[in-house]
Order: sequence, then structure tokens, then C-alpha cells
Amino acid sequence: MKTLKYILILTMMLFVALQSASAGNITLAGSTSVMNYIEAAAKLYSKTHPDITFSISGGGSQVGYLMAKNGRVHIGMMSRNLSTKELSDIEKIKVVPFAYDAVIPVISDAVFLTTGLFKIDIRDLINIYQGKITNWQEVGGPDRLILAIHLGHGHGGRYIFDRHILKGVEVKKDFKPVTVGSYKHVQTLIKASDQAIAYIGSNYPNEQAHRVPLMINGKLIHPTRESIVNGTYPLSRNLNLLLADDAPAHVRDFVNFVLSNKGQKLVDRLGYVPL
Repeated sequence: MKTLKYILILTMMLFVALQSASAGNITLAGSTSVMNYIEAAAKLYSKTHPDITFSISGGGSQVGYLMAKNGRVHIGMMSRNLSTKELSDIEKIKVVPFAYDAVIPVISDAVFLTTGLFKIDIRDLINIYQGKITNWQEVGGPDRLILAIHLGHGHGGRYIFDRHILKGVEVKKDFKPVTVGSYKHVQTLIKASDQAIAYIGSNYPNEQAHRVPLMINGKLIHPTRESIVNGTYPLSRNLNLLLADDAPAHVRDFVNFVLSNKGQKLVDRLGYVPL
């Protein structure tokens, strides 16, 4: 009887061990633009992999890079390309592009509805974020002060905007834009204001904020799928996952899901541009 009892106990212990071995957690951190997709992908993936759990946090692309570099997460999320220096510091981590996206200037609906301002010259955009243009009237809008909204440093969108719009130009010392920590905060401020300008990821909803194409050298450039993919639109970017070469099998399987036909259809459905 005791022998049978021990056999049953050992069988139960083996069953629990096998269940634990098959289960796994996947940790991700970084870009909030990427996080929007990953949260939806994790939910879809879990339908066929109920033993996998996810721990997903934001913080911006720089956080994603550092967390992946230091082995603090399985996957770092970045909404920008890496610099040569960054790439050299993570030789054992693979950069996996999974979608295209763009950073798009947006203005308060009230600004657009007042005068029908439907485009912005890239030189005016530069001057606004230098603090040289402070009233909408100077760019064909209403007689109203401009409220400029910036993402904080460390975010992929801010990196793209600084690199392609400001390009190291001098900003007036008394220019004080409102700095926020995510695109969701941008959306909140744009909705509440009648004088704001900001920039936002192309996959975000266009509610109560009007997207404006860029006028560059007399040519109007819209952020279309084609212009984002071929780089004609200057604020286009890759969305990337950082994956260690020795990542566990269940983590690699999730990344393969993201790159699969089903994962890419989800990319498309959420407003990003698939590979």
C-alpha cells in the first residue's frame, strides 16, 4: 500500500514538473509605440499558448535598449534604429525589425477648423520647435499662441523628431515646450487644447487631432504606406525587437509568431505597416 502511495506521489510530482517545464514567462520593456502592438500580439498568441505569460512595460526605446543589453528582459522594444555604437555594444543580441511606422505632426482640431490649415512647411515646423515661431497666425493659422508638445528624451519618436527635424539646431533658451512621457499623454493634451502642435505615431487614433503632411522644398509629402516604406517621408522608422542569441525557445517562438503571416496581419490591422 505504501509502495502504491509513493508511486502516486512521484507521478504527481513528475506531472507538476512537466507542466512547469512547458510553461514560461516572456518579459518585454521599452517603446510604447511597439508596446501597443505587443500587447495585442501577446493576447492573440496566448489563445494557442495558454501556458505562456507576459510581463510588458514601457518607458521608451532607450529603456528597451538598456534592459535588453543588461539582460533584464527577454525582449527589448525599440521604435527607432540603433546607432553604430549601440550595435557594437550588443554583439550577442539580434535586432529584429517587424513593422514600419512614422512620426506625424498633429495639431489641435480647433486650429484646423478655424482656418483649414492642412499642411505645414518643414521650415516652419523647425522654427516652432526652436521657439522662433510662437503664434499660429505666422503659419496661416488663427491669431493664437502655439502650445508645442514634445516627447521626453529616450523615446523613439523624440529621437526621430530631433534627428530629422531639429538636426542639432539651436533652440531659444526661453522656449519651454510641454514635455510628456508617452503618445497617450500627447493625445490627452491635444484633445484638451485649442492651440497645440505635437507629433504622434502613425498607428495612433486621429481623434480630435488633425494630422498634417509636410511641405518640403515645395512638395507636399503625405505619410502613406509607400512613402513610409521607401523613406520618402522623412519621419519614417523601423519598429524593432531586441532578442538575445541565447533566448529561451518559447521567447524565440513568440518572435517568430510576430513575423508570421498571422502576426503581420495584426500589424496591418493595428495601423502599422507590415514588412
